[in-house]
Amino acid sequence: MASKWFTSEKLPYLLTILFSFVGWGTTHVVDRMTNTPLLEYSVTKENNNTTTKLTYCIKNIVLDKKFDDLNILFQTSDSANNGILKGTFFIPAPMKMDNENDEVTENYPHEYSLKLKTLQPHTELKIEIIKKGESVIPLRLESKSIVRVTGPTFQTFIINNEFSIILVLIVLWVAAIFSYMYFIKI
Repeated sequence: MASKWFTSEKLPYLLTILFSFVGWGTTHVVDRMTNTPLLEYSVTKENNNTTTKLTYCIKNIVLDKKFDDLNILFQTSDSANNGILKGTFFIPAPMKMDNENDEVTENYPHEYSLKLKTLQPHTELKIEIIKKGESVIPLRLESKSIVRVTGPTFQTFIINNEFSIILVLIVLWVAAIFSYMYFIKI
């Protein structure tokens, strides 16, 4: 009975159904993930002899939501060997107009904060910190609205590459149909 479904005449239909389900699944995952306020967070670490350069990337991967009054907090330990020597905050051009008065402040000893008025959709904020010692400084985010923070995951990969995934599925589908027409239906 199952062999009737997998004949060479029905192969284009089966491939179309298969690619349709994969495409639908991709867009479904993206739609569900982008309905929640979501920031992708990553940190890279480069060690020198006496200092460590930490690069924090905070990206709003949702295309239709902005985050207002976002406060990014860095806390160093009480040890003098762990202090921040220099901090640089790269604010991308689309955010600069909304964030003219953003400032980095030292709230308490060993706690620094960057207050953003708004983080626009699909923008990335990079923060570089040069510090003593090798440990990574913990980062906290505070906002008036609900924010979900996640590291790079399979789901964030799908969100960031949705168009490419759909494009590859279309190209594979067209290649499969032409291969079918050329090799089987000559």
